[in-house]
Amino acid sequence: MNNKQDKNTGKRLEALSKFLDMYLKGGLNNDQKELAEKLSRSKKESSLSDDEVKEGSARVWDRILAKIDFKNGRKTRTEERKKKICSVILFMHRYIAVAAIFIFILGGSLLLLKNTYQQTGQISDSTLATCSKIYYETKWDIKIVTLPDGSKIYLNKDSKLAFIKEEFNHIKREVWLDEGEAFFEVTKNPAKPFIVYCGNLKTVVRGTSFNVKAYKELKENTVSVRTGRVEIQTANKTLAILTPNKQLTYNKSEGTYESAQVDWSDAAAWMEGRLVLNNANAAELKLRFKQYFNVSLVIKSGVLSKAKFNASFQKGCTLQDALNVVGNLYGLKYTMDNNNVKIFN
Repeated sequence: MNNKQDKNTGKRLEALSKFLDMYLKGGLNNDQKELAEKLSRSKKESSLSDDEVKEGSARVWDRILAKIDFKNGRKTRTEERKKKICSVILFMHRYIAVAAIFIFILGGSLLLLKNTYQQTGQISDSTLATCSKIYYETKWDIKIVTLPDGSKIYLNKDSKLAFIKEEFNHIKREVWLDEGEAFFEVTKNPAKPFIVYCGNLKTVVRGTSFNVKAYKELKENTVSVRTGRVEIQTANKTLAILTPNKQLTYNKSEGTYESAQVDWSDAAAWMEGRLVLNNANAAELKLRFKQYFNVSLVIKSGVLSKAKFNASFQKGCTLQDALNVVGNLYGLKYTMDNNNVKIFN
């Protein structure tokens, strides 16, 4: 690619980035709005999903990289500008994202934006990184995560949390609890709600503290509130608005839910190393014993199939003590073989 082509491509990239950025902020003049409307009408013919849009964005960057000579050192672009372009393309309204993809793929259609801006674009000599999620995972330890907005998240064992680094606290505040349990202390920001996604549930807050339990082994997800006001949604429906010491339990397979009064300190007892079983079924009993004592419970078929456990164990409680309590409460016996505990009646 010669210098003139390289320069023109840089200008077009800069123009596209600024055009889309201004569209989202409502800063276009009448002529520019007309162009945006033409692009948006092309979206109506598309049925691309969000994942396909993201995938298309990645292909766009591959085409850019193929057309621009990054190795010859003729052009430079700061990491900040690189991330801005990536963020704009990936997180803009879907129809603008699709239109932008079509513009790049069709090549010559970039001329539509040629006269919109006359800024010089400069391309970095390093490879453009795609927008990505930051993951935090735990296995045997509890981890404390401090997010860019100052919010703190306490991750229980066997948990996995993610957020999009290019977007969080810049555009909105969203995190994904893909697995496990977490306690959130959210920094107040009325302009940017803090949203937690776990399965079909969407928890929306602006500054509060609450616990979310979403283990794959369990049939239900629960949200328990310590302070503030928490709105629980699924799809476009609001299930409940929770206040302190209120809890919502959501059945993942049936889509049913119920709210109840609870003691938030029991819901988040794991943060203090306490084992609290609150209306827990056999699946949760197995999960908690695995977390606290690193043993696998093998429960005889038919035993405890409908049982609900309510018990509290202080920090430092031994496996033997916990098994004795469960056995005495429900008339059960057990045998131990290394890290396997067989329970029967």
